[in-house]
Amino acid sequence: MRLHQIRIDYHPEQDRLLLRVSTDEGAELRFWLTRRLVKGLWPALIKMAEAIGEARTQSDPAVRKAMLEFEHEKAVRQADFATPYKAVSTLPLGPEPLLVSRLRAQPDGKGNAVVAMHPAQGQGMDLAMDAMLLHSFTRLIQGAVAKTDWDIRLQVPKAPFPAASGTDTPRPN
Repeated sequence: MRLHQIRIDYHPEQDRLLLRVSTDEGAELRFWLTRRLVKGLWPALIKMAEAIGEARTQSDPAVRKAMLEFEHEKAVRQADFATPYKAVSTLPLGPEPLLVSRLRAQPDGKGNAVVAMHPAQGQGMDLAMDAMLLHSFTRLIQGAVAKTDWDIRLQVPKAPFPAASGTDTPRPN
């Protein structure tokens, strides 16, 4: 199955994020993501973005962060967030979303990130993403978390501002 669309929404009555993934074959997989899980997932997503993108080629940490920030903004600009999500009726894992309790996130060695989400028992999903999709996925999570009252901020690392040179520093009178 190939990924077709992803949607992530906050459901206050559950205090969870609902991740819906549709495939090009017309199937939909549904997962609940808890606050605890998202807090653990976020650093792994950022680490993978650094590992599979062009930022990985930079040895200087400041340059690596700047490159990651640039790649993220470029991917988000190119992503299609405007097309409405099309719900489907084929639900191979059942109509109720599965509560993700086991998570593994790692690069696949071929330039992709793989996020494996599984319930305590039973079948889950391994989602392979290229750099652009990974950055888009992070933006979807950021948007959904922003609607919660979880009191967490998910940010892509930003490059530090260059230090001012000694000649530009104002001197006391």
